[in-house]
Amino acid sequence: MNGLSLRPTTEADLEFMHTVYASGRAEELAPVPWTPEQKTEFLRQQSEAQLAYYTEHYPHAEHSIVVLDGVDIGRLLVEHRDEDLRLMDMGLLPGYRGRGVGTELVNSVVERAETIGLPVVLHVESFNPAKRLYERLGFIDDGEVGAYRRMFLPCAVMA
Repeated sequence: MNGLSLRPTTEADLEFMHTVYASGRAEELAPVPWTPEQKTEFLRQQSEAQLAYYTEHYPHAEHSIVVLDGVDIGRLLVEHRDEDLRLMDMGLLPGYRGRGVGTELVNSVVERAETIGLPVVLHVESFNPAKRLYERLGFIDDGEVGAYRRMFLPCAVMA
């Protein structure tokens, strides 16, 4: 996809990352009888907790902002481990979902994994629409891990 790129996150991206996180959870919170302010505060706390967890447990993960034609549209978190390339988190603002951006991002992770001969592994909630994307791209459901489905894509070394 022309105009699609990644850049490393900075401290200045924190508010944007909260926005992306919140946009991905809004539908899930829709039936909860809280005020909009309560939902906003809850989602901010959850976003901060997720980021703190990732930072503590995955200190070498690559945190990136997804940019399309100069506009920040999402975030991507990938960790290169000895045994796999872990797609830890991918989120796009609502106006950019369903337009092929997610497919392009996942394919770029898969291509990278193929060049180093590693599988791609991810965890996704079974109700997350991204699960259909991963299935369409050939990821195999490897079973339940807590509240998530573990999925993987075995990769061959590219010639």
